[in-house]
Amino acid sequence: MRAVRPHGSPATADPLYEITDPYLAFWFAVLREDADLVEGGQGRAVQQRVRERWQAHLGRVFEEAAREHAVRLVDSGELPAQLTIGRWWRDELAEIDVLGLLDERTRLVGEARWQSRPLSGRDLQELRAELRYLPEPHPNLELAFWSRGDADASVSGAAEVRLFTCADMV
Repeated sequence: MRAVRPHGSPATADPLYEITDPYLAFWFAVLREDADLVEGGQGRAVQQRVRERWQAHLGRVFEEAAREHAVRLVDSGELPAQLTIGRWWRDELAEIDVLGLLDERTRLVGEARWQSRPLSGRDLQELRAELRYLPEPHPNLELAFWSRGDADASVSGAAEVRLFTCADMV
């Protein structure tokens, strides 16, 4: 287990607790509820029942992979060396998968989207709407999406938006 706090928050902020072991996280998030079916050898029933939980779990894994990719972008010099990367949330109001802070100002705001449909203008609007909850923006603010699919022209044509695919991440 690890305690996770919103990136940039004080150490006294209330943490969330996450299971760090990927196998245990998979077990508890996806299979535990149907352990009797797993133990009974009813694989097809398990596959049908866990489909949505499996996709939600993959989404969380993809978010972590996006943060790791952002850290590699910092290490390679593609993003500023002093940029710190983390996850951020405020109660039930907003959640940011990838937040990059530079001198306590918001420099990078990104979402990891594990969805089969292409990113759209609505995805970009939602990301921009969450900016109001974040620390003061840096003059060179960048928005980013990590996605397993494509993006329509309203997203791919936006000057301040960076797009990353699964291939970019590996």
